[in-house]
Amino acid sequence: MIQKALKERTSECDSLRKKVEKFERDRQQWENQKRALEAKQPMDVQMLQGQKRELTMQLDREQAEKQELFMQINSLIAQLADANRVTSDQQECNVLKDENEKLKKQITDILAVQSQLNTDVHNLQEEVRCKNQEVENAQDESKRLRLIMNNEKVQLESSIEELQRDLQMKSAALQSLMLAKQDIKTNEADPAMITQLTAENEELRGQIDEIRNEIKGRVSEIEEVKSDSEKEIGKLQSELNSALETIQKGEAELSSMRNNVSKLQSVV
Repeated sequence: MIQKALKERTSECDSLRKKVEKFERDRQQWENQKRALEAKQPMDVQMLQGQKRELTMQLDREQAEKQELFMQINSLIAQLADANRVTSDQQECNVLKDENEKLKKQITDILAVQSQLNTDVHNLQEEVRCKNQEVENAQDESKRLRLIMNNEKVQLESSIEELQRDLQMKSAALQSLMLAKQDIKTNEADPAMITQLTAENEELRGQIDEIRNEIKGRVSEIEEVKSDSEKEIGKLQSELNSALETIQKGEAELSSMRNNVSKLQSVV
């Protein structure tokens, strides 16, 4: 009677195992297609997707093992019930009890794997926190640099205005001297004064041109810093979003694993 029950249970397990194998082949085909699409993405995203894929594959394997263990436990429970009714076959009952203990140990091992997966999810959460901090730091640094450069631009523009006023005053003085030179009573110091004022005017114009060029350079630097900061912030934000998505999926899979392990423990 026990042999017949074992044969029936074995047949049922074989049928379920074939279904699990077919599911695994379908899942593997889907993973290959998914991997081919992810290969076209940037390296940072590929790295995070690879981590997610490894976690998903490991969870799938553990899920399949738990499903098979659940079927084996059900089979052993039925066998133990039959063995209790047949007192003459106590030795076989003891063997089944040993198998049950082995299954309990396997459940313990699965729980250890689950603990490791919890650690992996925690590490991903820490990575997300660091990425988020990097985004905030990059934004703050961008604001700080733009503020500094804008202040320098304002100071340079103020210097130009001051030099232009000085230039206007010296140009007016130079023009007055040139008009006075036309007077026959102009003293001999006038040509020297005109030459000096002319040189000063040329020097002021050179300083103004130099400051204007410096302003243009500062404006160019501001735009470059702004562009680089926006690119870096965009990149960090993309990595952050990808990591958050990975964590959400990992937490959902871990929740499902906890429920299944609880069911196995209640059966055993």
